[in-house]
Amino acid sequence: METPLDVFGFGPLAWPLAVLAAILIALLPGSRRVLGHVRVPLAGAIAAGLVCGACLAATMPVGDDWTYAVNGRDDWWAAQSSMWTSWSGRYTATALLGLWPQVLPIFGGYPVVVLLVAAIATSGCAALAWTLIPAYVDRERRIGLTAMFLLGAIAGLPSIAEGGSWLAGSITYTLPLGLSAWAWTMLLRPGPIWCRITALVLLALAAGGSELVAILNAGGLAVVLAAVWLRKGPQLRWWSLAAGIAIAGLVVSATAPGNAVRQAVVLEDRAMPGLIETLLPSLSAGWDLVSRGLGPAGLCGVAVCALIAQGPAADRRPPAWFAPLLLVTAVVIASVLVIPTLLAGTGAPPRAANVIWLAAWGCCVAAAVVAGSWCAGRWRIPASAGRLGTAVPIAAILLAFLAPGSLGRATAELVLLPDHFNAIADRASRLEQAAPGSDLDLPLLDPVRTPRTSLVYDLVPWRGDWSNQACASWYGLASVGIVVPDRFRTAPRPAHATP
Repeated sequence: METPLDVFGFGPLAWPLAVLAAILIALLPGSRRVLGHVRVPLAGAIAAGLVCGACLAATMPVGDDWTYAVNGRDDWWAAQSSMWTSWSGRYTATALLGLWPQVLPIFGGYPVVVLLVAAIATSGCAALAWTLIPAYVDRERRIGLTAMFLLGAIAGLPSIAEGGSWLAGSITYTLPLGLSAWAWTMLLRPGPIWCRITALVLLALAAGGSELVAILNAGGLAVVLAAVWLRKGPQLRWWSLAAGIAIAGLVVSATAPGNAVRQAVVLEDRAMPGLIETLLPSLSAGWDLVSRGLGPAGLCGVAVCALIAQGPAADRRPPAWFAPLLLVTAVVIASVLVIPTLLAGTGAPPRAANVIWLAAWGCCVAAAVVAGSWCAGRWRIPASAGRLGTAVPIAAILLAFLAPGSLGRATAELVLLPDHFNAIADRASRLEQAAPGSDLDLPLLDPVRTPRTSLVYDLVPWRGDWSNQACASWYGLASVGIVVPDRFRTAPRPAHATP
């Protein structure tokens, strides 16, 4: 099931059903007074967080999680040096992925770390959005706008599983994004000196994760630094330090000798594509990523515009061309960020596409705020339009949960979670109780009943697979294999991924 509507065969009708239901609700007597500007968006964002939290809690170690755990247990310091020279320059990610299994039980602690990473990223994005909302917006409307931003961000994510449920992916991509959001928030808001020092530390840590996040920070801070310097604005020293740390971290991470080794493995003796060859594909890939995300999330942007348009007008109305420019910027940013993944020979895997989508979505929401501000300063919104304006956030929330997308799939898969929790407990019990040095057979997780939001892929029948060997090594077993019942032998073999 891709969406809850697929149960009834109405999946393709998500858009018209969401809009129709929202209009009917908004036309009910007293609905505008009861629903207000904050209750509906806030309820939608909280519901999305609970749905995703439930799916993230029903997860377990897979793939690279096992190899990082074994390397960290054998010699954590040596593992950092080895990874730096033979696989990756992502110093923060490799350090955390090898460290946490030495502190927490690998099965019991896994969902704890997954949820903690998700909480850091979500709270950081919310704090940054709150900070960037124009000062003339009142507190109640500001809460509604932040909630709609978060709901759209989650609904349009290419993959909750690769960027949330899988720790090797979430610590590498999602955690640096959250740390960066908190760093930007601390730099933008006036505060004590320790806040700014903390922001610099967070930027240094974020640079040791995904190169995409490091590029976003370095580029964004360079632009802000140039603007502050031209205007001779305050806090020039702190912005200079922040930009310097972000750029230095990017250089340190990108120039690690292990990056060339990983790229050679990924390319498999194929020539690396040239920059010119990737330009046209990057434009197509950037547009495709943004348009797919806007399918379930687009109405959230419209709701942001409606909430702003119904509020007080700004003292200075933004120009009419600024909103379209921001929308074009969203596609340009997505296209530019896709280029490093194309040069690496992989394209943007879902965990990397999450970062690109969130950067583009931020521009889309900014365009909605500008458009709403322009409308508020130009026209008086009649009462009837205000009533229909109440319908837009309702339709946005319904669409986010019902349309094909990450949130729609997570909502549809809630019914699968109880059985999946039992399967995880059974897997942990078999591994922990197996005799040391034995060959262990594990039952296949039902490919139909396993929520794909919670599990990207699993161990495989072949005992010589690298993840199977790492899992066996962690428990001191000779080997681990998955037993596939005859009725599932035609199911496709799940593909492994490397963060």
